[in-house]
Amino acid sequence: SKVVARAWNDDEFKQRLLNEPEAVMKEAGLEVPEGVSVSIVEQQPDELRLLLPARPKDMGLDDEMLERLSGAGGACLCVCGSCGCGMI
Repeated sequence: SKVVARAWNDDEFKQRLLNEPEAVMKEAGLEVPEGVSVSIVEQQPDELRLLLPARPKDMGLDDEMLERLSGAGGACLCVCGSCGCGMI
């Protein structure tokens, strides 16, 4: 959420984040795992973007846990981190 807030307030930082996301995230203390690529997409006020995660390999999760992980019962679409949903 701190990276998002800084990007909202600092145009130069935002441009670097869009152009060099891995480097900026590392500078902010956020670890990017080896072999993982990062892409940053600036959402426009009049659009909603939904990220469809890759299907996980069989992790031995039961139906109740899958339902909880899927956000059943009301998924938060907030990406700012201010609502406590844990998304960043």
